[in-house]
Amino acid sequence: MLLGIDYGDARTGLALSDALGLMALPYETLSITSAKKLVSRLKKICDEKNIEKIILGLPLNMNGTEGERANKTREFGEKLKEATDLPVCYFDERLSSKIATQSLHMANTKNIKNFKDSVAACIILQSYMDANK
Repeated sequence: MLLGIDYGDARTGLALSDALGLMALPYETLSITSAKKLVSRLKKICDEKNIEKIILGLPLNMNGTEGERANKTREFGEKLKEATDLPVCYFDERLSSKIATQSLHMANTKNIKNFKDSVAACIILQSYMDANK
């Protein structure tokens, strides 16, 4: 099973793959601002769900370069890798939050803020799985 993560300062969205690794499903949005506490919670989820690999959305600039946010995400990914002893793969997350917001608007979802991050994680994870079939 794979865990997709849309990492953010205020909220972190999570998605899980199905058992066959064909479909990503939104799982949860965590409102944990401490990196240490967030890593601890994610380790627990990885253990409970028998996660084999973590897919961490990498926020690239629109021109494909890495900026400050990408560096922060890579630092977080290294902490996560150390804590879980699982492979962490980075995957381009450009526009995933925007697509998630648009999808939720189209579905007439109330309180988009509560769902946007887990749907963005789902988009990241599904894109990764589709690209690696």
